This record gives sequence, structure tokens and C-alpha cells, in this order.
Amino acid sequence: MIEALNLRGAVGQLAQNCAIGARDEQMIRLDLPGSSESLLTDKLKTSLTEAIRAHLGKQLRVKFKVVDSALDTVASRQVDESAQQLEVAKESIKNDPNVQQLMEMFDATVEADSIRPIDRMDRPAQQGKA
Repeated sequence: MIEALNLRGAVGQLAQNCAIGARDEQMIRLDLPGSSESLLTDKLKTSLTEAIRAHLGKQLRVKFKVVDSALDTVASRQVDESAQQLEVAKESIKNDPNVQQLMEMFDATVEADSIRPIDRMDRPAQQGKA
């Protein structure tokens, strides 16, 4: 449900760092990791509550709970996915025969910190640029 709200800005960050901890017909509890507690301002809680109520078409009570454990949230999944993409990019560069050939020809090394994954969504737009 959090993804379906399609929120932007700080309220979007709050939503992406929340996981549904409990839900019934009258209440929904959103759990938030302690590392994101700074997002729990009154203004952001109100904005997220209004967005949830509008999305569900109900006047639910929305509670927020800060938890010490790691949560499976949109934000945590994005971090995991980014880390995985970076590892794939590093392996791709490491195993690329053209890169290996250039390294041998010029006695070069690849700075691992300079490797970034290609964002597949941006790739076609970049090809048209000169």
C-alpha cells in the first residue's frame, strides 16, 4: 500500500521508511526504524495519515511506532537493490575482456569506488545526447 500512495518529498520519505505493523478495520499502525525517527514530525504524520485515509477511503486511525529492529520497507529494499546492482557492475567491469586488455596494455587499474551501475531507465535518453 505504501508504494501505491506515490508520495514525494519528506512525506514520501516517511512513507517509504514505514512498514505496516498492524491493521484492522479501524486502525493501521505504521512501524518506523529508529534510524528514521527524525522523519516523525507532526506535519509529516498528518500528511501521511491524510494520504492513507484518501487512498483507502476510510477515516482510519493511523498510529506510528518507532521500533529497534530492521524492517522490510520500500526504502530498505531500494538500498538492498542498489547495493546488489553495484556489485553486479563491479563484477561486470572486473570480468570484461576489453577492460582486462586495456589494463594490460596501459598497466592500469580500475578504481573500484569509481564504478557505478547503469540506470537502465536513463540509458536510451543518454544515447541520443552527444
